[in-house]
Amino acid sequence: MINNQKLKKYMRNKIYLFLSIIILSVSCSIPKKLVEKNPKINILADSVQRKFDYYFFEGIRLKNDQKFDQALETFRMCLSIDSLDAGIQSETGILYAALGFNNEAVKCFEKAIQFDPGNWWYNVQLISMYADLKNWKRRIEITKELQKY
Repeated sequence: MINNQKLKKYMRNKIYLFLSIIILSVSCSIPKKLVEKNPKINILADSVQRKFDYYFFEGIRLKNDQKFDQALETFRMCLSIDSLDAGIQSETGILYAALGFNNEAVKCFEKAIQFDPGNWWYNVQLISMYADLKNWKRRIEITKELQKY
C-alpha cells in the first residue's frame, strides 16, 4: 500500500504534469527537424499496434484511478509488445516514481531519452528525478544536452 505522503506527492506531481501539458500545448510545437531526426524505427503491424494502444490507454486509466499495481502490470504488457516506445518507458517511469521506486524510474526515463533524445518532457522528468535524488552533476549534464535541441 502507498502511504498518504507518497500519495499526496503523486497527486501534486499529477497537477504539475497537467499544468505543464496545458502550457506546452499552448506555447510550443515540435520542430519539424526533430520529427525528421527521430523517426520511430520499429513499425508495428496494425493488429499489434492496436493491442499496444489498448494496453497503453488502459494503463493510463488505471493510473488515473490510482490502481497502481494494475497499471504497472498493464504497462509491462506494453513493454513486452514494444520496449522501444519512448512513451511507454516514460509512463512506466512516472508510475515507478509515484510508487517510490526511484532507481527504476530513472532507468525508464533514461531509456525514453535514449529512444527520443530531443523530447523535452522526457528530459525534464529525468532532470526532476535526479534533483529528487540529489544527483546534481547528472542533472546538469542532461540540462546541457537538452539545450542542444
